[in-house]
Amino acid sequence: MSRLWQRLRAVFAPGRVAREVDEEIRFHIEMRIAENRAAGMTPEDAERDARRRFGNVTGIGEEARELRGAGLVDVFRRDLRIAARSLARRPTFALAAVATLALGIGATTTVFSVVDAVVLRPPPFAEPDRLVAVWETSGAADDVRSASFANFSDWQAQNRSFSGMAASFTWTANLTGVDPPERLTTAIVTGGFFDVLGARPALGRTLGVADDRADSPPVAVIGHGLWQRRFGGDPGVIGRSIALAGQSVTVVGVMAPDFAYPGDDIDLWAPAGPGDANRNGRSTRFIRVIARLAPGETVAGARANMEAVGARLAQEYPDDLGWTVRVSRLVPLLYGDARPPLLILLGAVACVLLVSNVNAANLLLARAAARRREMAIRVAVGAGRARLVAQSLTESLLLALLGAAAGTGLAALAVDGVLAWGPGGIPRLAQATIDGRVLAVTLAITVGSALACGLLPGFLVSRDAPLDALKREGGGQRARLRGALVVSEIALALILLVGAGLLMKSFARLSAVAPGFDTRNLLTLRVWLPAQKYRDNDRQIAFFQELERRIGALPGVRSVGGVQDLPLRKNQMMNELAIEGRPVPAGGRPPYAAYRVVSPDYFATMGIPLRAGRRFDATDRSGAAGVVVVNDSLVARYFPDGSPLGRRLRLGADDGALRTIVGVVGDVKHMGLDADEGPAVYQPHAQKPEFLRWMTLAVRTEVEPSALVAAVRGAVRSLDPDQPIFDVATMETVLSRSVAAPRFFAALIGGFALIALLLAAVGVYGVLAFLVTQRTREIGVRVALGARRMDVLRLVLGDALKLASLGVVLGIAGALALTHVLANLLYQVSPTDLATFAAVPVVLVVVAAAASVIPARRAAGLSPVIALYAE
Repeated sequence: MSRLWQRLRAVFAPGRVAREVDEEIRFHIEMRIAENRAAGMTPEDAERDARRRFGNVTGIGEEARELRGAGLVDVFRRDLRIAARSLARRPTFALAAVATLALGIGATTTVFSVVDAVVLRPPPFAEPDRLVAVWETSGAADDVRSASFANFSDWQAQNRSFSGMAASFTWTANLTGVDPPERLTTAIVTGGFFDVLGARPALGRTLGVADDRADSPPVAVIGHGLWQRRFGGDPGVIGRSIALAGQSVTVVGVMAPDFAYPGDDIDLWAPAGPGDANRNGRSTRFIRVIARLAPGETVAGARANMEAVGARLAQEYPDDLGWTVRVSRLVPLLYGDARPPLLILLGAVACVLLVSNVNAANLLLARAAARRREMAIRVAVGAGRARLVAQSLTESLLLALLGAAAGTGLAALAVDGVLAWGPGGIPRLAQATIDGRVLAVTLAITVGSALACGLLPGFLVSRDAPLDALKREGGGQRARLRGALVVSEIALALILLVGAGLLMKSFARLSAVAPGFDTRNLLTLRVWLPAQKYRDNDRQIAFFQELERRIGALPGVRSVGGVQDLPLRKNQMMNELAIEGRPVPAGGRPPYAAYRVVSPDYFATMGIPLRAGRRFDATDRSGAAGVVVVNDSLVARYFPDGSPLGRRLRLGADDGALRTIVGVVGDVKHMGLDADEGPAVYQPHAQKPEFLRWMTLAVRTEVEPSALVAAVRGAVRSLDPDQPIFDVATMETVLSRSVAAPRFFAALIGGFALIALLLAAVGVYGVLAFLVTQRTREIGVRVALGARRMDVLRLVLGDALKLASLGVVLGIAGALALTHVLANLLYQVSPTDLATFAAVPVVLVVVAAAASVIPARRAAGLSPVIALYAE
């Protein structure tokens, strides 16, 4: 074709080509006027529409002469003006293209801002790749990643792989002397903690080894959020004394806003002190240990060294038998759990971006088909292929820039929504923002979208011969290309819909899981007594007993119970068990169970069913015979052949006393609806008060629980004006938060799938409308020869079903190949769930059929006389 056109250019002088072009333009204007008149337009409207349709070809000769000899900047500026005028003349097309690109670019920018904050940005540590986590592991405790203080001290002394080691654990402390008092999440850290991390403060200094000494004054480093919230960002906070946990503490530093370790919610860091170094011996493991590799040391070398140290300690101390030491890089452990679902989201939004680009390319192809006459005249007056492609790219770039501007605005709103409604537990999620890094990616996406949407239409238009382009609307090749693009849209939409369907089905099954208690009309709140003020066990017992009495006397309250850690908050203590009459074999691992301290009315208040025996009561007090209640899982595992009632056991970190099992209760989904409940032991609060200065109170109400928050807070303040309550929420809210992450991911991917489905439907409609226009003459012949309305409808619907069927086949193949990555996010649902794979294609076919209704009805309503006039 290229050589043929060159020969034609040699035969026809420019003047002759121009005359031919003028004659074609006049002919098409006259034909358009005739068609408009036949359609019922007035003479004035018919001529105005025809002039508008072909008005975009005027002035092309003058434009070409102006551009001869112009520089690239001048050419681009001129192309940009032409593109702007062209889009202004077609506002509906421009709005559709911009909206399509805005959806894709906005969704991608939103998800990337989250992925960048959580996964891609390096943590605020010096040389983070040199940091490792060290922990003890044994069977079911593998996922805890904790250690004992005594073993940590030995690790520090005996290792040869680290330049520094530090430990931390999370605690809470009351900030008093302010109104209202506040409970602060506190990290208790050993000396050198900040030096090991390589973290520097925003103000003041961090904690050093000297701060751990017994004679050192109490000091603390506060977080940036607390500094802003309670001290108004005052730089003079350094050196100020605050009342923390009943004692005066001096603020020596403020951390940077992006520092958050060992958790995102830390308000304050305080030194461990010598009293914490030997806490509860070796059998209680609750601290997190970090270390920095020595120069030249590798993770593999440190792992081998620490395994040897752990083996020596296991031989020396019975409590370490069966326990080994693990060493792994710290950063993947910090953000590793959040990485897979976020990367899946990024992949899903990439599909949305592809679908939006394909849809925009389809719109531009339709636009290019409508502008073939204009492009033909440009070629006739001397424009080369590169000029036509450049003009097409300029128009698509302008559309992409407008789409990026709108998409960035949508992304800013969406990021705020993610921060407000996103699930808790995703590290650094609060740092997600539309900053320079994200905008740079948005710009790259914009340029890529412009290239993807503009290059192909420009290239195809530039291949047309001028006179052929003036005599026909388009070819079958272009129609097939647009059909292929729509097939790809349908395939991508099906992949997203299958993923969304699997996640939604998983979430539905997870939500249907019974938690083991009644969540209705249940208010929960936490109270933590400061050690300085409530050192005496009797005072702790008296405080909580009186508090439960006062809250229970409030109007609208049915009952009150307390537990150290509320179910579904994914926090519990594990303890060794020694069952009377069952010695642990030499070298064997003793049985383990979750350990929970509760008040007498806890089971009744929560609605936890009693299976056998009795609940705790007022007789189970300090000094009385030790008793425990166990759950169904403990009975099934350790007493499969008989009743456990009356049997006795000893808790590993206890005082050595044997405690009698007096009751069996149902299992509770303590660690989440998706986690199996293991063995659990409940102990009455009055018999273990030193372990329960903190309690979560559950208040069963006869009215809306939130209506009693002020009265409950007043009851606490009436006992101790400096005592705050925190984590106030209804149990239904707690339950909702426990499934927030699967709900969040299912909703996002579901939203992306709906966007892709909508765009695919628009694509099907656009292609069929284009095909109807292309086949107008053919349809007219069919009607003239006797084709019925139903025959024409069947013809167009058949085209739609062909596109949908091919897209479904390709989409199912892609979904089968990709949905296995969702396996870890699904609950009791297979990645190849037959019902989902059967339902989604049906939905897509129905949507494709619905999108074809308008073009099909238009085709069926064509007049054969007008159709036979059409080209």
